[in-house]
Amino acid sequence: MSLSVIHSTSATPGLVSVADRGLSYGDGLFETIRILPAGPVLKDAHLQRMFAGARRLGINLNEAEVQHQVDSRISEVQGDAVLKLTLTRGVGRRGYQPVPDSVPTLITQVSAYDRDLMSQSGIRVFLCETRLGKNPALSGMKHLNRLEQVLGAAELPDDCAEGVMTDIEGYAVEGTRSNLFFVAAGQLHTPDLAFAGIEGVLRNWLISRCKVRVSRPRLGDVLQATEVFMCNSVFGIYPVNCVSDAAGPVRTFSTGPVTRHCQQLTEAELGAL
Repeated sequence: MSLSVIHSTSATPGLVSVADRGLSYGDGLFETIRILPAGPVLKDAHLQRMFAGARRLGINLNEAEVQHQVDSRISEVQGDAVLKLTLTRGVGRRGYQPVPDSVPTLITQVSAYDRDLMSQSGIRVFLCETRLGKNPALSGMKHLNRLEQVLGAAELPDDCAEGVMTDIEGYAVEGTRSNLFFVAAGQLHTPDLAFAGIEGVLRNWLISRCKVRVSRPRLGDVLQATEVFMCNSVFGIYPVNCVSDAAGPVRTFSTGPVTRHCQQLTEAELGAL
């Protein structure tokens, strides 16, 4: 057996071993794929990111078997839904050192998706005090260790749909669950994720389709921008219309032409997210 597979829904939860290293140590990866009636969004990019992450972590994986299991699960989904894939190194012995011949675990979870209007109306975002650590060995990967994002999301007031997170040196990196883009002097920017953050598949897709400058902006650079938006492959693109901190609003924005162009391009090629 090259893969242990657990299928789960909200009505039928799957059972995971207490000795699974994903539960014990966060030793694994996950992907969240939006499934539209027309089909999955950027499925191949999600799987390639997972496979690349597994290679970086040294998880022995039968990629063809994972592909088969994912395709089979997607074929069962109807309507607008989200498929979450969790891949762990599998069941292991006590202690941090992995077992070389462990059998990876793949957990698939399907949930319904409710559309919202924030892609048009825009969102208020919060400047999180929680900072992201710098670690090039883990940067870019969507690994299971997401406590920094959990703490950042816990800071969000009820009227803020997302938070902006900086690293320990004060450079803007990403949202708690999304990637960050901003426009300065007519140029679209997104932060460099060489030291921290997740390389979102929609982020990379936009970089491949648009003229984007990858840089290391300070938070002040983002606040001085003319347009700001947050994106991921589940909800698409959310224009930012207000940035707040604990004391209240810091800066307001209008949804500009670059943001609208990116939204239109996404809808035309990927579907209405």
